[in-house]
Amino acid sequence: MLDISFTDNEVNELSAIHQQHSDPVLRRRALILVLKSHGIPHHKIADIADVCENTVRAWLKVYENGGVEKLKVTNFHKPKSRLSDFETQIKKYF
Repeated sequence: MLDISFTDNEVNELSAIHQQHSDPVLRRRALILVLKSHGIPHHKIADIADVCENTVRAWLKVYENGGVEKLKVTNFHKPKSRLSDFETQIKKYF
């Protein structure tokens, strides 16, 4: 189990993200960390946040290495269609 210590300011910031942020992915990440700050075991955090334990551990490590700012980074894979170069022509045709 990862042993991470949280300051009151960090817990408050994470709670605010969990409650108010517009991105549901960031809200879930913050929830994981808020639960961890309360000493809840990883398997229970996983159940509450509806993720697997590996995801819990992964986000705890991200937070441990980069703090809240690193937690906010989203790098979703956005593949580009081979047809996107012809978007204008396709729209014109239809």
